[in-house]
Amino acid sequence: MTLQQLRYVVEIFHCGSITAAAQKLFVTQPSISRAIRDLESEIGVTILERNPGGVSFTADGLELLVYAKSILEQASSMKMRFLNSKENEMLRLTVSVQHYIFPIDAMINFVNQRLAETPSFTINLRDGNTSQVVKDVLFQHSKIGVLYISNATSHFMHQLFQKNDLEFHPMGTFSPQVYLRRGHPLAGYSAISSEQLLPYPCVRYESGGDLFNFAEEIIVLEDTSKCIFVTDRSALFSFLRCTDAYGMGSGCLLPHVIGPDIVSIPLQDRTEGMQIGWIKLKNTVIQPQMEDYIHFMESSLRKCSGLNCSLN
Repeated sequence: MTLQQLRYVVEIFHCGSITAAAQKLFVTQPSISRAIRDLESEIGVTILERNPGGVSFTADGLELLVYAKSILEQASSMKMRFLNSKENEMLRLTVSVQHYIFPIDAMINFVNQRLAETPSFTINLRDGNTSQVVKDVLFQHSKIGVLYISNATSHFMHQLFQKNDLEFHPMGTFSPQVYLRRGHPLAGYSAISSEQLLPYPCVRYESGGDLFNFAEEIIVLEDTSKCIFVTDRSALFSFLRCTDAYGMGSGCLLPHVIGPDIVSIPLQDRTEGMQIGWIKLKNTVIQPQMEDYIHFMESSLRKCSGLNCSLN
């Protein structure tokens, strides 16, 4: 198996045919066809179904396509990392996070306090759902991922980590909080019950497949007749600011980042806890700058210590 064969697979998918892929790559059609057949023979699966109308990917072919894209991305990253000596001097940090505010606050402080004199750096802060965070770390798109584990998902998540050689490093445990706009009818309460929330719509993040084990909300109330699903933090807080909808989370809103118009109020009749932490691949070394950033995240969490939480 070669990178060139994988490039042919990806290009056929993008172009829709072997002929179009050959034209784009400036090679002959027989060369690509022969390379694909050699790859099929080597790995023992059929990648393409060939018919008079063209080609289509088999189920095995589509699965191989996912791996091919990942391998080519990693090969490109490796080339950029090692073949350019000037680029070798550049600081790189890649972090994937669930839709939390405190990693952003930590990165702002890290950039302002640690990188002011750094001549060149690249920071990738990837915002995504739980499954995306896990995959990013697993395939090394990010060196660490920030997520949470609840009492209900603890067994599933730790099995997932063990199966994929991932380490979970807890930072703190938080009780569930309700997010509301400051002018919401319930915003004046010191604590809110589940029953009080029933008349109002709930804004939730899409979970990316497994609605329960990968959900980003620690609690999903029994009445889900009014739900608004979003994929990003900006959309969630826009709904909260402009409607009487509510959200659920750890309560780590940090008003100096998100603004003062969203409030966090404890959910009084639930005892579930959400343990927030970060993951990395086992046997990988965390660079000193990443360790520094993790300390900034811990500091940002301490700003939330007035909430019902305990820090590790």
